[in-house]
Amino acid sequence: MTVLPSDFAAAMERLWTVKLGNVAGPAFRELWTRMGETFHLAIRQNMKASALSIAPAWQVLAPEMGVGKTQGALLYLAMMAKASRKFSPPLRIGGLFVARTIQQCEDAARTINELAGFEAAITRHSSNAVTLRECGRFPVVVITHAAVTQSWAQSYSGIVDIYESWEGGRRCLVIIDEALANAVEFHSVDEGSLHRVLGLRVSAEFKAKHRQAFAAVSSMLDFFKAVSSRVEEISPIWSEQDPLSSG
Repeated sequence: MTVLPSDFAAAMERLWTVKLGNVAGPAFRELWTRMGETFHLAIRQNMKASALSIAPAWQVLAPEMGVGKTQGALLYLAMMAKASRKFSPPLRIGGLFVARTIQQCEDAARTINELAGFEAAITRHSSNAVTLRECGRFPVVVITHAAVTQSWAQSYSGIVDIYESWEGGRRCLVIIDEALANAVEFHSVDEGSLHRVLGLRVSAEFKAKHRQAFAAVSSMLDFFKAVSSRVEEISPIWSEQDPLSSG
């Protein structure tokens, strides 16, 4: 049901050279094969996952610019949707593509549909009124980064849960195009908060059970104190450093 990496690499080379008018070589073919293998692995892992299992780790593709990462992702989704039509529900595989802007979502869905040769993808964002029921008719749904980050603010894996199923089966491939903005939460710690943690009135049994955690907090506090006491020594050192120096 998945697309073979070799088939994807061959199709990508045709798209890259014939349709897009670019030049390809061995390095490109090797990269596209690796992309196909990564997508193939992600699908296999998600197919095996269950509600009781730990979610598989995200696969990260970070090749140089100008090698067709986005085009390759859209082509793979189109090929996957087309190949899945050979099977009956619920054995068809679907995907979710996440783009940065609404316009990129529309462009991505249009490209997937052109490459697949049928309406395989639909967009869902704040500028259209597409329902989840309507999304269920399509193997590929395209949404924005904002939809993902807002969903995760409410539920850690909410976005995957919402779009996981469609009328053909499961969406086993989630591709996020470009790094997500605002997807990471930042927290700060100071000496006072560490003192409060270590000063909590907890039982000896609790401390013994979480000995490693308490030791880590204690070590962090010692580090903070050491740095604080040396600020006056460190500041002149930094001011004398050449900004471009490896030191």
